Amino acid sequence: MEDKQHDAVITSRPVPTETPRIAVRLPPFWGDRPAVWFAQAEAQFTLAGISSERTKFCHVISQLDQRYASEVEDIITSPPEGGPYTLLRTELVRRLFPSPEQRIRQLLTVEEIGDRKPSQFQRYLKSFAPEVSDNVIRSVWTSRLPCNVQSFLAGQNESNLEAAALCADRISEVEVRPALASVDGPTDIGALRQEMADFSRQVAALSTGQDRLHARFKNLDTTPRDRGPNPKGSRPAFNNHRPGSRSPSRGDATSSVCWYHRRFGALAQNCTPPCSYRQQEN
Repeated sequence: MEDKQHDAVITSRPVPTETPRIAVRLPPFWGDRPAVWFAQAEAQFTLAGISSERTKFCHVISQLDQRYASEVEDIITSPPEGGPYTLLRTELVRRLFPSPEQRIRQLLTVEEIGDRKPSQFQRYLKSFAPEVSDNVIRSVWTSRLPCNVQSFLAGQNESNLEAAALCADRISEVEVRPALASVDGPTDIGALRQEMADFSRQVAALSTGQDRLHARFKNLDTTPRDRGPNPKGSRPAFNNHRPGSRSPSRGDATSSVCWYHRRFGALAQNCTPPCSYRQQEN
């Protein structure tokens, strides 16, 4: 009975549970956007259950390269006893982020839209200089847009900056599509030109081969033919005699007897004068 009560007491005790902690994986420090980087770092510290200022301080230092670490060298080498992380975060943002005057100057003279969409560029300008009014942001933003987009927005009465940015996105998309289509044109023309060049080379090669064949036939026509006459209307035959054999001819340089009588004797049906065969027979 006592054993059963003891087992009941054991099973009724609450089992302690542990909340699994997520390892902190901070990205390399963003010197151009330190406030955004620290916001992400704080989120990871929360997920990992880290609240110690010293631990946060060490995590941040591990992600600073030489350039940024040198900016806060005094804090890294001599951290305060209380709140080292808070001090490090404050000083990094203050020392790396431009002053309001510097941001306004950069806003007016340096910043360009680049390959960003109009809405992306507008959001960047507002986050880069949050203390600047929307009217100034709108003026700077509009001046950096392509001329056709500026002309369209000038005819609109859209006072909301976000709505104007979305409208500019749509205009840019419409303009980009024909531009992309025109890029494909030269590629097709180039391919056609290449095909034409290949075709021209093939025709030239065929013409050269044909010229060579004509030259060979011409040489055959001008070479000595068989010394025997061809039947009337027949084409001259190629010389098929074996090397060293005498070629038939209408006459012979060493004999006055024609080829027919030399070849067939009394059976010859033709005679090519002058021929002394019959005279010899007589």
